[in-house]
Parts: sequence; structure tokens; C-alpha cells
Amino acid sequence: IRIIEGREKPIDTLAKNILLFGEGADDDAGDEGRGGVIKYKGKTTLDISHLDAELREPYLIFHGLRLDQLQALQQDIRDYQGLEAHSPNREFWLALAVVAKDEVARASALYASRGVHQAVSQEVEGMLGGKSVQELEGMKEDIQKKVERGGRDVDVDYWAHILDEMEVYRARAFLREQHQRMLLKQLEKLEAKRAELAVLKKEREAVRAGRKGEGGEEEGEEEGEEEGEEGEEGEGGRRE
Repeated sequence: IRIIEGREKPIDTLAKNILLFGEGADDDAGDEGRGGVIKYKGKTTLDISHLDAELREPYLIFHGLRLDQLQALQQDIRDYQGLEAHSPNREFWLALAVVAKDEVARASALYASRGVHQAVSQEVEGMLGGKSVQELEGMKEDIQKKVERGGRDVDVDYWAHILDEMEVYRARAFLREQHQRMLLKQLEKLEAKRAELAVLKKEREAVRAGRKGEGGEEEGEEEGEEEGEEGEEGEGGRRE
């Protein structure tokens, strides 16, 4: 509703693609909040299918926000988690909650208390950054086995930290992959619209061609009648 009224908040930006292309968005439009249709002020049904998709990956919405804004967004995400607890999109909001918690911690004194050295952070980024959900889950399993085996050469604290960070990287990877699927739906929607317009164009051209054809036949009939009348007049003159 805030999007339609021009009062968009960060949480609305996150929710927009879910409303347009999330799991269940192609269901019956009578289902509130799905199929590009929402209930406005409890009465009027509004079509939101004309809205453009958000092109930024969901976790990028957090960038540039102050601590108080991050905390407000974190609470909004928690509210959505409650609303979507039994919906097909619950994992989307769960992943956002994981990222929000990390972003709030990074922006506050809580992150400093972790004692995370910058070099370690860079090493974690190099190890986990850009990995898919499947790749991260495989790495998690390998690390867990390494920690369970133990040994003098295994730094348990280091690998425990890696596992903690992996949850955030997995959440981001899930959101990235989900976002790509939504953009694909947007592309399919645009291609379907283009095909629909092409069919309409052909139908209009066929109608115009039919009208021209009918006009030509009528002109031909009129010319034939005129020639017939002239022929009769000529014969009448010869008789006289």
C-alpha cells in the first residue's frame, strides 16, 4: 500500500518482488496479496501487477542504512516472519532475518565485541563469498566432520567462527538465488506480454485488411452497375 501511495520503506522494497513473483504469486488472484492483487484499506482490491521488479539483490537493501534504520527494518522483517510463518515464502523471510541480525551487529558495538580480526574477515570472504547454497552446505558438512575428528592441528574456535559466518553467507546465497528466479519470472512475464501484443497486432491488421477487401468489393460492384447503366443507355440511343 505504501508503494502505491509513494511512501515506500525498505521493508516494502523487500516485499514487492515477493508480492509480484514469490511462491504462490501466480495463484488465484482472489487470494489476498497474491497474483499481483492486494486488499487496500480492507475494501478496495488493487492491481499491483504493473509495478516494476526490484533489481537489487535483497541483502543490498541493508547497505547505507543507519543503525536505527537497520533495527527498524529488522523488526519489520520479524513482523513479516510472523505473517508468513506458514506460507511458501517463509524461508525467504528467515534468510532476511539472518542477514538483518548480522547487519545490525556489524553496525553496533556488538560486532566489535566479537573480536573478529579484519584479516580473518577477509579470509572468510575469500572462502565463502560468491558460493551457492549447495556449495556452502557441502563445505559446512566437511568442516563439521573436521571439527568432530579434532586433533592438535584443528583450531576449533576458528572453524566454529567459520560455521557461524557460513549461516550468514548461506542466507545471502539463498536470497541471491531466489532473486534470480524472481527476475526470470519478470522476464517471462514481459515475454508473455510481448507475445500477447503481437497477437493483438496481427488481429487488428487482419481486421483492417478485411475492411479494405470489403470496400474494394463494394467499389467493384458500383463500377459494374455504372457500366451496365451506360451500356443500356447506348443501346437505347441506337434503337432511337
